[in-house]
Amino acid sequence: MADNKQALEVPRNEWCWKLLIRMPDFVSKEMMLSIQPEVSNKKKNALIQEISFESITEGKCVQIMHVGPYATEPETINPLLNFVKDNGLTVNGLHHEIYISDPRKTVPEKMKTLIRYPVK
Repeated sequence: MADNKQALEVPRNEWCWKLLIRMPDFVSKEMMLSIQPEVSNKKKNALIQEISFESITEGKCVQIMHVGPYATEPETINPLLNFVKDNGLTVNGLHHEIYISDPRKTVPEKMKTLIRYPVK
């Protein structure tokens, strides 16, 4: 998001996304870098060159399960942010989402998304 603003302060069409995929412990940065050129040549997708390997130390978080379409997430996020405030916490970074449901196989009203905010 522009200037690290919170999700609800920025229109959805202006969001900047980062897709994260958890890697098994045995996969190293060196391993990923060693196969990246071969995969890029085989798949002919320039975005493969933008893949990076990073570690995240999340620390203390609050989270909530959102059930429904992505467009109605603010209805779930607002009570979570009230919980943060009511418990003397402050948001400590950008939120992230863990998609439990496959949108190709689940009707929007039944999709489940775990919404997580780092706090201090």
